[in-house]
Amino acid sequence: MDSIDLALVGRYFNERTGGLGVYSKEILSGLIDDERFNIDIVSSNDSGWVGYFLYTTLKIKKKLPNESDVYHALSPLESIWCPKEKTVTTFHDLMPWLYADELYNNPFIAKIAKEHFKFAAKKGVKSRRIICNSEQTKNELLKHTEAEENKIDVVRLGISNKIKPEQNTVQGKTRFGSLGVLHPRKRFDILINEFIKTNIDAELIIGGDGYIYNDLEKLAEKDDRVKLLGFIPEKQKNKFLNDIDIFVYPSKLEGYGLPIIEAMATKTPVITLEDSIIPKDVKNKTDIVKKENLAEKIEKQKLEQNIEENYNFANQHKWSKTIKKTIQIYKEII
Repeated sequence: MDSIDLALVGRYFNERTGGLGVYSKEILSGLIDDERFNIDIVSSNDSGWVGYFLYTTLKIKKKLPNESDVYHALSPLESIWCPKEKTVTTFHDLMPWLYADELYNNPFIAKIAKEHFKFAAKKGVKSRRIICNSEQTKNELLKHTEAEENKIDVVRLGISNKIKPEQNTVQGKTRFGSLGVLHPRKRFDILINEFIKTNIDAELIIGGDGYIYNDLEKLAEKDDRVKLLGFIPEKQKNKFLNDIDIFVYPSKLEGYGLPIIEAMATKTPVITLEDSIIPKDVKNKTDIVKKENLAEKIEKQKLEQNIEENYNFANQHKWSKTIKKTIQIYKEII
């Protein structure tokens, strides 16, 4: 087979930016040494919202290579200028469209972001093929756009092969933990405040960085049982997850919730909140609790979930499988 000229069109290709960055990085890592592909990377160095808006609406058009065999828009926002007959577009969720007010504190930015994403999504569904990371995202796409079901493939995201059960190296106190970008929608403030209400001999450790770090640090200062660890690199994530006894994920909105899957892969039980919007096939495998009952749940530590079943579910999430299926989709449009 002749080599394939592939344009990977994204924003960032690094793990520090959260889910989208991890996905982009893993797709690139899985293809970069494959001699069947000649890869052009289209990305942005601007970390701000305005810069990203300009990148997706104007700059990408000038950056796109002209004669690629396949263009893979790693989110619908990158699909706007891609030639649709040669494009695969990945939809992770429709949160900026359906839940803009939850994602953005500024109503003006929320309105612009919603319309921008809505416009991009309607462009993206015209792509030759569409990848969705869950059945829930697929169903939302079919409900809110004119996407053709026969063009959609559900391809699960992956987790690192290094995420696996290991011996807990921290003995003594029960340790609760959470992990993610420090953003208001992750609701780490609720977790900290509810933990502070408890009187148990335990610790709460939170890994991640983001613009509300200082606000959370002030909350954590009220109780020396609470510790913020900052950003946890991929190579340290397995130790972090194995050294906690219970993983608590208070996030309001998730396109998928990979940290939950990673916790399950280490056989660590997971708590989520009742009002959270997380794909059902992930959320329903956790202990679900109302916000007002979280402190009590933490204090009693009585969880009801099938750890082995969750572990097997987590093991279905392999980047090698994601890459294999994605390559097959590329081949089918050439």
